[in-house]
Amino acid sequence: MYKRDELKVLKKEFWEGFSSFLSLIPELFHRKGRFLLYDTKISGVEMKFDLSRNGVMVVLELNHSNLEKRELVWEKIKSYRVVFEEQQFSKNLIWNEDYVRDCGSHVKRVYVQCEDLNFHRREDWAKMYRFMAEEMLKMETAFLEIRDVIAD
Repeated sequence: MYKRDELKVLKKEFWEGFSSFLSLIPELFHRKGRFLLYDTKISGVEMKFDLSRNGVMVVLELNHSNLEKRELVWEKIKSYRVVFEEQQFSKNLIWNEDYVRDCGSHVKRVYVQCEDLNFHRREDWAKMYRFMAEEMLKMETAFLEIRDVIAD
């Protein structure tokens, strides 16, 4: 088990390594930011990575505080499910209408998960980096195809 300071150092090293890994990916050379993440241009819609001992997730999350708006965007995204499925994710996409985050808040998520990897095992990091980069590029591609439609 890691102490708080050790975990902080581990996370810092992981994200620095991920940044270095991303600098080697040709698809990302021309981009100002590596990924959209929180800059989706739609309030309450974020893309993120979720890491733990139980695996890694690449996530499109709807967390708008207004439940009606969150539900409306969710229905629009679900209606374009085929756009996401065309991206051929390495694992099956999971569509969770009531995902409970560690902090207890309820959100809606579309995500792809690899449970075989553990953030606390450094030997898994290279596989995690590859999974995260490849799957986020696919998630972004699908999202960008429908962003204008769901923003209305």
